[in-house]
Amino acid sequence: MTSMESPLEITLNPSVTLAMAQCGLVFAVLMMSIMLPALLWAKLLLLLAVLLSAARWLSQWRGITPEVLIFRPLTDDCIIDGNLRCQFRSRQFVTRRLIIVYLVTESGKTLSRIIPRDALSQRQHRLLRRLLIQRQVGPDE
Repeated sequence: MTSMESPLEITLNPSVTLAMAQCGLVFAVLMMSIMLPALLWAKLLLLLAVLLSAARWLSQWRGITPEVLIFRPLTDDCIIDGNLRCQFRSRQFVTRRLIIVYLVTESGKTLSRIIPRDALSQRQHRLLRRLLIQRQVGPDE
């Protein structure tokens, strides 16, 4: 396997997998709240809170625009949407179907991007996995 030296530009699309996982969580919490031995007003308050959270998640998911990330292996950094420069943390989470990228901005803020397989094309997902596995591990900021 050869090392990657050219920048890798990927476009993150909204993930249906993450949206379905959130829907499953909402369903599970709703089912548990119905079975709770609590007063009716407490159940209604919990149902209202869960439904408001679900509506917020749905509106956020529908409002997501594709995000462009440019990974530059030579400088070991990433540029998000053309203006936010970030450095890689020392460890990344990489599996066949899921990638979690941990980044630190120049101001010191920690960012993470959860990238399931359906958020990218199959080729981009494979190249990103390869890049993260092959990159040089430096000290953790």
